[in-house]
Amino acid sequence: MQRPARTYETGAVTRWIRRVTVALSAATILAALLLYPTLPERIPTHFGISGQADAWGPRSSVFLLLGIFAALVGGLTWLSHHPRIFNYPAVVTEHNAQRMYRAGEQLIVWMNAACAAIFCGILVSVILPVNSSLFVVPGMVGMVAALAVGMVRMFRA
Repeated sequence: MQRPARTYETGAVTRWIRRVTVALSAATILAALLLYPTLPERIPTHFGISGQADAWGPRSSVFLLLGIFAALVGGLTWLSHHPRIFNYPAVVTEHNAQRMYRAGEQLIVWMNAACAAIFCGILVSVILPVNSSLFVVPGMVGMVAALAVGMVRMFRA
């Protein structure tokens, strides 16, 4: 069965969150690339629950993190523009399609913002001596909150 076409207009807050997420992610990636020559030969590659580095690796390992970060933010940004293809927790009908699509789009945009906060925190902690939990904890809380709110909205649609 073919799902109904998307007809609603994305809200201003959702567009703004999407743009800020992409801009801050791009700025973080660019800063990491520009600062790469100044990084020490060994950098933190893993952080424990306390936010302190507990594993170390070569400076070049930052490229893997940057690649994952770019793919995640880019992929989720693209996906957020196509809510019609999402896997929803309820049947999508003519009656509920636009509400489901909007809730799905908002869920992905907020999850993307939370993931970006986590990755920005990890990258900042690799480059600067900053505790990663300052970014990771709010990012994880944001992820759980986005998922909870999004699921409630979809079940109510």
